[in-house]
Amino acid sequence: MTRYAFPMNLYLSHITAFRLWRAWSAAHPMTLSAFHDASEFGGDVIPSGIFPTTACLRLCAVRADDIEELAGPIRPLLAVAADEPLHILVAASQSAHSDEGVVRHRLATAVPRGAFLRVLPRVYVASPELVFVQMGALLTFGELLGLGYELCGCYPLSSEEQAGWVRCPLSTPRRLLSFSRAARGLHGAKRARAVAAEVLAKSASPMETELAAAAFTSARRGGLGLERGLLNYVVPLATSTVRATGCQRAVGDIVWPGCRKVVEYDGVLSHRDAGQQARDARKRDALVLEGYESVTVTASQFYREEQCVELLDRVSMSIDGRRRRHSEGHRRRHHVLREQVHRYHQRFLP
Repeated sequence: MTRYAFPMNLYLSHITAFRLWRAWSAAHPMTLSAFHDASEFGGDVIPSGIFPTTACLRLCAVRADDIEELAGPIRPLLAVAADEPLHILVAASQSAHSDEGVVRHRLATAVPRGAFLRVLPRVYVASPELVFVQMGALLTFGELLGLGYELCGCYPLSSEEQAGWVRCPLSTPRRLLSFSRAARGLHGAKRARAVAAEVLAKSASPMETELAAAAFTSARRGGLGLERGLLNYVVPLATSTVRATGCQRAVGDIVWPGCRKVVEYDGVLSHRDAGQQARDARKRDALVLEGYESVTVTASQFYREEQCVELLDRVSMSIDGRRRRHSEGHRRRHHVLREQVHRYHQRFLP
């Protein structure tokens, strides 16, 4: 068989790149305290600040045997069925036919800086920001919103032995928006721009994502349009509060520091343990002593849409003094948004 005159490069993309970055984030966890303390994640944490980058496709491998040889070292990281095809990028002048094991996507337009990250010699992966744009062509608005929150969040590791550790974030809302604005010629960029403007950083779980998406997404997109709060914000505690409660730190799920409001999500599974219940009680006491008003959204409340909307609207009114009225059209959009975000978690979470 004739070999190429020069070594070929492999460019992983779309769902294959996404699976690889998800595996990478799980393999590079951070402690809960480090996650909570970070106001914004920078280049020392996210992949785009760690790996060498390029915006050029050069000498793309296109033959199945070359692709499999280059992909071999990273296949164990993908955690997918052996029969799931690899998604790769090839140059506009190359063949984009697909076969059983490989889906080839022809790239015919320029991409922004940092589009590809070199993770191994001759192996490049679409950056999390480029994956976000690529998936914009495949997912609905709400599904892509779920992806954006995950890319900018720190979801828990699945193993009980790894309690207290969370996945490393893969991007930031600012990076997603900047990249999608610069990627105007790419399929999916328009939806990616609209979604990136709605993403908040530092979601710590799929349910926090679903609650935040319902609350903060703009009304015209189906959300409730609440004034944006901070996710997983560390509330500063006075020394006297620490002495009175024994609570060393208080982290609110959603916090508005300026008006001292907190919304907590109370999931059934996370509060069965008596020790956890005691810690939650101390945290509530600490927040009260610091002058914070706290509202709890339970799982059952969240899934009763009308009740949840009423509760969050009351929170919103306590923040800005405005009473919101929702049309039937908005209620339908709100339901669709919730369903789409939830469907993303059903389809793509392990």
